[in-house]
Amino acid sequence: FSEFNAWRKNQLLAFYGGIKDRIADLPSALARNKVTKYRDYYFMPQFEIGQRELIDLHHYTYVMDMISMGVNKKELATMVADVNKHLVYHIYFSQNNRNNYHKMMKTDQFVSARKYMNVFLETFLTVSWFTEFVALGFADMNPREKEINSMTQTVFYSIDLMRGFGYRQEYEFEKEAINQMARTTIRRYDATFAQQSVDKPYRVVIPIGLGFTYSKYNTLMHFLNVAATYWANPDVNNIQVFGKDVRTLLAISCQKIFFAPGHGSGYYHYGPLEVGYYGRPSQDLAVTQRSGVVTPSVANSGAQRNTLIVTDRVYEYSYLRGILRGLFERAGGRRVKSDNSVLNLLLLSLQLDFGLFDEYAGLLNIPFMQDLQHEADTRELQVEIANMIYDFDRKHTENKIMRSHVEGLIFEVSYKFLVNKGFHVKDEMFKIISTLNTDSDYQEYVLLVKIYMSLCSINKSVEVDYYKMKVDGSYNIVIPSNYSKKTSAYLENITSNHSFAVHDGIMTYDGIQVYDLRPHQPEINLYKIKLEPNGDTQSMVKYIEITNAFQAISTNEQYLIFIADNVILVDICEDGNMKVRINKVDAQASAMFFNEAISFIPCFKFTEGDDVIIFTSKNMHFLVDKGGQFCPDYYGMKHELMECIESLEVFSDLNDDPKCKNEKLCNLVTESKVTVYFPDYLLLVTSRQQLINLLDYAVYIRNLGLFILVLFQLKRVSFKLEYRERDPQTRKIVQITGPWKEAILYVIKPSVVKDREHYDDIFNKQFTNLKEHKDLPLREFIEELCDKFKRYQRQVDGEYQIIPREKQKRFLERIITGEECFHFSEVGSGKTKVIMPLLCQIFLSNNTDAHKHLSRGGKKKDTLIILVPEHLLPDAKAQVYRHCLNLNFRDEYKIYDDILYLLHEEFKLGGQKMIFVTSFNQFKKILTFEGVCRKVMPHREKMLVVADEVDDFLDRDKLVFNICSNKANSFDRATVEYFHECSQAAYHGTGHRGKAYESSPNPTYWKELHAKFVAINAEIQDASKSLNKSFGVFNEQTLRHCTTDIAHDIEGYKALIARPFQSVNRAMPGSYYSDVERTIFLTFVILSEDTSKYDELFQNERKFITFEYWKEFLPELDYDELVYGHDRISEVVERHPRMAGGLIRFMYGIILRRMEVRDTSRSVNSVDIIFNFDTIGFTGTPFLDNYPTSDYIRRGRFDDIP
Repeated sequence: FSEFNAWRKNQLLAFYGGIKDRIADLPSALARNKVTKYRDYYFMPQFEIGQRELIDLHHYTYVMDMISMGVNKKELATMVADVNKHLVYHIYFSQNNRNNYHKMMKTDQFVSARKYMNVFLETFLTVSWFTEFVALGFADMNPREKEINSMTQTVFYSIDLMRGFGYRQEYEFEKEAINQMARTTIRRYDATFAQQSVDKPYRVVIPIGLGFTYSKYNTLMHFLNVAATYWANPDVNNIQVFGKDVRTLLAISCQKIFFAPGHGSGYYHYGPLEVGYYGRPSQDLAVTQRSGVVTPSVANSGAQRNTLIVTDRVYEYSYLRGILRGLFERAGGRRVKSDNSVLNLLLLSLQLDFGLFDEYAGLLNIPFMQDLQHEADTRELQVEIANMIYDFDRKHTENKIMRSHVEGLIFEVSYKFLVNKGFHVKDEMFKIISTLNTDSDYQEYVLLVKIYMSLCSINKSVEVDYYKMKVDGSYNIVIPSNYSKKTSAYLENITSNHSFAVHDGIMTYDGIQVYDLRPHQPEINLYKIKLEPNGDTQSMVKYIEITNAFQAISTNEQYLIFIADNVILVDICEDGNMKVRINKVDAQASAMFFNEAISFIPCFKFTEGDDVIIFTSKNMHFLVDKGGQFCPDYYGMKHELMECIESLEVFSDLNDDPKCKNEKLCNLVTESKVTVYFPDYLLLVTSRQQLINLLDYAVYIRNLGLFILVLFQLKRVSFKLEYRERDPQTRKIVQITGPWKEAILYVIKPSVVKDREHYDDIFNKQFTNLKEHKDLPLREFIEELCDKFKRYQRQVDGEYQIIPREKQKRFLERIITGEECFHFSEVGSGKTKVIMPLLCQIFLSNNTDAHKHLSRGGKKKDTLIILVPEHLLPDAKAQVYRHCLNLNFRDEYKIYDDILYLLHEEFKLGGQKMIFVTSFNQFKKILTFEGVCRKVMPHREKMLVVADEVDDFLDRDKLVFNICSNKANSFDRATVEYFHECSQAAYHGTGHRGKAYESSPNPTYWKELHAKFVAINAEIQDASKSLNKSFGVFNEQTLRHCTTDIAHDIEGYKALIARPFQSVNRAMPGSYYSDVERTIFLTFVILSEDTSKYDELFQNERKFITFEYWKEFLPELDYDELVYGHDRISEVVERHPRMAGGLIRFMYGIILRRMEVRDTSRSVNSVDIIFNFDTIGFTGTPFLDNYPTSDYIRRGRFDDIP
């Protein structure tokens, strides 16, 4: 009945606005008519009483049940009929005739049919109604269907008619579908609704100990008394008040409430009803017990007897609210002293349900409430509670208890009574309670879920829509008056990447006021602005529309826009013109003609200069003028071009394992900013991402010239680009066509394109030609390169910002020609911004003299690997991209910013020049893969490694990169016994007993192992006062002699396994070597010295102690108490010290079988790299110039290494 009644109230909530006035006088009408029959059965759960609508509908469901059972009260009957007259226009009824029962009766027809209408007015939604009519409909209903019929809506059918038709076969689909629903439903449905009577009596019994709240300490009044008495006591906690049984907390937090302000005592006694059915009694309203009947058991006329078992109190709302108000008033405005979360959350729950939250929320000692923007705001509180529940679920995954489970339990306990007898152990609720009792942390979780259910009722929302914005370094929850999901995602992203602040409730950015957060539900809006290009130059883009703009509230017309970590400020002047500032520098929207390749594109031009910025963002939209033409082959294809191009991408999964995956370019588009410098206007990008964004931008604005130029460069930085000309499934639908197809062919297969020479003349000018200097001497070639290098730099006052100095030219020459490998140049000499880009350009050239020196006495190099420290990697990538992508028109070479491409089976070294830009550790990591080594080692003579900050690369503390993967062990029983014998002998100093290992296949191993264990044991004795730093997981007792170099592994404690490790260079999580034998011995040490650490594990495993084991090793202990008891292993050892050895032996075997052992280990050293590859490098730190490298090995040198 509780579920049935909750369903009825939820159904009526949808129509509450229409019936509100009809049931407004219901409490007074009940008092006037003195209707009290069975009213004690109709109590409300505490979590519902915070919503006025649910209270009104709860009273109404009681009234309509009484009227349907024949209570003769004209005023109440009229009220029910009036409500049903409103509902009849929202319900669908069948024709209920044998020939056309699949057709729906018109509402007017139903109203005029007294046979149905009179029953409807008196009994709709009551048990009586559902014994006459059954609602049938498809579970997956589509309310957007244009046609409303019995296949798209739930329809009421006569139950007598459907009993007869349920097993008939029809040839019409609608009839057969309805028959099928009746066939699978009617029998179970009939058993659910029993006959009821208003004259059914019951007797009352008070069995001692049956009710869980029989004890005075398990009642709400006891808790309120404790709260009042110990309000100023900071030490009171939930375990002292409730104990560890979560049922006590459930009984106190899930009260049953009734509404009768004039009630004499303020409560009545109630409990489960035992209903007799022909010798098979069942209990209604008892937790974990199901009657299977919807009819209220007090009115069930089919039962032989009804017995009320008194177990608890049901409180009157006003009475309990008055007690709570008195409690908070007596606090005198003082905050409760105890910070125990469970006690405070229980008080919060009572405040919310009884309407005292706004007035007394400040009395609670709950930290997260004090951090809310408005402390007594229930919507903000609901968001915070939901986040706490989510965090708890994320951290506690071992028991698989979810919020939905606890919500179901709270519903059950709120509508029913907890009993000590007849608790069904196989019931789902019993399993949930048992799981909650395993961890006291779940008491807080139960209250969080209970509070969340109350807040859902109070706020009339299952989920509160809110914006999460980072302000002043921390995230704030803002509940707006108007919510948008897209706005929510955008605000969270932007405020996380930019510094917003709050002053006096006003949210600001760089002094610009954007939102007033002082109201409880502020207006949070983002705006759309339109920018028209200035000047006479026209393009196909007529204007730029930018969305997600912030409007400043401090001035009339000022907008703030964030694109690619840049800030654009737009002011609307009085004359209607717009003033644009980009990062506080004046600029204007413009359509620029750069050259024949990049022409007429919408961009931003600085007012006091000629440099141009191209922004690409999904928040920027361009109105493209189609010029009156509608040819889809030119201005846009049926399929977006970016969806038809795929790229092979590499990424690391959650386990840090590299993976390769084909991605459509449209899924890789983000936002970016590209600056094009005057006067050369070369397209210079600093990342592959910028090229993808520009390609999408070129397609959007229909600019084929820009598309071709970007595609040339994107091809050079991509391992594999695939163009889906036809649909990959059907192979019939053409997806790439028109000039877009011609442009792609021009880039990847120019021989098939007409007028190729004409286009080559245009695009050749955008590339720097280095082939014309093939025969120049190196010094002259460097001079030519440095002269061309200026084109890549910004020009200020007619001068280029960066011009290679003479000293830099000579240093570059010395790096290439010098016999020593590593070179020193002072800090700030331009090694990253000048030397490295020039070195890459020299490598990509065909200059004979340069490549002779770069070969370092070996083969000609075709692969260059740039190694830099992790913190310099983004800048190094940017410089290489910027200076090396537009060299030698149509030359085939590759520049990769991720060396993980080597893992792909199709990737091959050689055939064309390649440059990899990567970090020290990433290069070492890739060489730990055997497949990569098989590719690299035969080709290494043609590879040149360039190390920036080479002193850091060869730092002795960072030399080695290790990877160790573990696997579960396969120790058999005999091996575990040998390990125990060896560990025990070494620990107690009894010497090696060779006879114990005679049956072992390798007795010598155990003798050597014993010697090792003895040495390890000597390390940790008091005399040494030291501990080897390769120890791992220990506690304060074991590490009492150590002060430094100890690695504590908290997760290791949870796994109950000591895992010492030797960390050489922890470059990546998990890069360590595990000494399994040391771990095995130290586990025995911990078991012997700190047995209490294994109390929890022993409790879980004690049931596996066999009778034979007990008889041999633990005879002094009681077997049943040992196996089935609750004493901790530490307590047993303390009482029976002679049995410690047997208990340790048992636990030792359990732990060893759980321990992981090393599977494979891989290690790469910086010295390995310089001995296996030709390596050059430079640094700003004084360093050994003639460090020995692979050239020593190649020449077979035997002279002394300095």
